[in-house]
Amino acid sequence: MLFPPHLSSDDKYKRLLYIGVLAAAQPIETFAVWPVTGLAGILALILSHLDILRDAVSLCSIQWGIALLVIAMLLGALVKYIGILIRNGIAVTNSLYQHLYSPEGQSALAGIMIPPEQLSAEVAKPFFWPFRQLLERSGRKGLSDPLSAEKRFIKMLCVQSYLFYGMCLLGAIGLLVLSTGIHK
Repeated sequence: MLFPPHLSSDDKYKRLLYIGVLAAAQPIETFAVWPVTGLAGILALILSHLDILRDAVSLCSIQWGIALLVIAMLLGALVKYIGILIRNGIAVTNSLYQHLYSPEGQSALAGIMIPPEQLSAEVAKPFFWPFRQLLERSGRKGLSDPLSAEKRFIKMLCVQSYLFYGMCLLGAIGLLVLSTGIHK
């Protein structure tokens, strides 16, 4: 693990801990694919046999069950997307540290003549809203907190976990709604 020289011993320990915890993003992302695939299969089966199901399951249960399963699938897609963002964000951060603290990077940093706030704003310029504002805010936070990127990724991991739990819960509720709507 690469530790930038500007980090204190406490910050190095925190970064090591944060990066270790963030390793959980990939298994969550990978595992989310399986329930989404299962939900897609169930939805395809339901939609392809809708005429038969109308006689066996109440219309309200079919509508609510399908809606819940679709929402669960969308949450699963977000789980995957956030996992990709976390992994790529860590890779970019590590790459920046590796380059900036090399001899070439140090000479490039020494040659920067504009204030850090202005540099942050200029880096964010080519991005559209809301990404521009997010990048500018990240740059400002990074000036005062050397672990701001890692902390942001931890928050994203928490959101990813909540979305994963929501996906599983809504998928289960959708199946339960469909099964309780079966006519006796």
